[in-house]
Amino acid sequence: MEKVYLGCSLTGAPESFKSEVKDLIFLLEKSYTVLPFFSFTNKIAKNNREVFEFDMNQIKEADFMIAICSHPSTGMGYEIKETLSQGKKVFAFAKDGDGVSKFIDNGIIDSNYKFSRVENLKDIINIIFS
Repeated sequence: MEKVYLGCSLTGAPESFKSEVKDLIFLLEKSYTVLPFFSFTNKIAKNNREVFEFDMNQIKEADFMIAICSHPSTGMGYEIKETLSQGKKVFAFAKDGDGVSKFIDNGIIDSNYKFSRVENLKDIINIIFS
């Protein structure tokens, strides 16, 4: 089964968004092994370095990345760059109407990068499978 690293920013995100991410993980797990970022593991970090190393290892283990960019995050940009530098595909998404940087909104020129807008996060499944 292919492994997907799912990245998104939860800092300041509303509970409804977090719930949508959990629902997406459930749907993805039907077809992929989902490698979550540190904040979705229920682990307690000893320090920020532990979080960084955990997430970088998840990216290394993954076959591709889904980046949910609806809530701005410098860490997400770094993770996208790291995934692309390893020659892996990145499917980046933001919900309709959410602001994202020009870099994320198709500013990245790489054949392994695709950005799409979705009405809700469950729509990501249709795009990944198409």
